[in-house]
Amino acid sequence: MYGNVNRKKHPDSGHYRDCFYYACKHRTFVNGHKCSYRKQWSEDKINTAVEEVIRKLVNNPKFKTEIQKHIGQSIDTQELDRKHTGLQERLK
Repeated sequence: MYGNVNRKKHPDSGHYRDCFYYACKHRTFVNGHKCSYRKQWSEDKINTAVEEVIRKLVNNPKFKTEIQKHIGQSIDTQELDRKHTGLQERLK
């Protein structure tokens, strides 16, 4: 999938609003066939789903053990979590 933007002009105010979404990258012929998947997904839905997968992965004890083997130290994400929370508050 690839990211794209659709810019829409509001009829009353004349202001533009950007709608970000993801769509299938292979709508043209790839490997001799054309992709028939036509659904587009909003950026917010995709970003939320990816964030959830990453959080589950990072909180998995097996993942933590494997990462520690590779980097040879513990993983402390508390500072990153605090920064993330602060940025979310600023965004609101």
